Amino acid sequence: MSVMRDELRDLVDQLPEEKVAPVLRLVRDQFADSPKVRHLPWIGTMEAGPDFAERSEDILRSGDNHPL
Repeated sequence: MSVMRDELRDLVDQLPEEKVAPVLRLVRDQFADSPKVRHLPWIGTMEAGPDFAERSEDILRSGDNHPL
């Protein structure tokens, strides 16, 4: 047995019970066949003139906005 495995076992034995489940998930994920897909919110950026933020409500109210 390697020194690192011994250390890992010692650390796991010292974990409070409420911390065991998250660590177990982390280790189990290492054995998953396919990578986990995380669905993160889409965040977009854009460039615009300095007054764009001030005019944004007027632009939206005008109805001249088209979805991509």
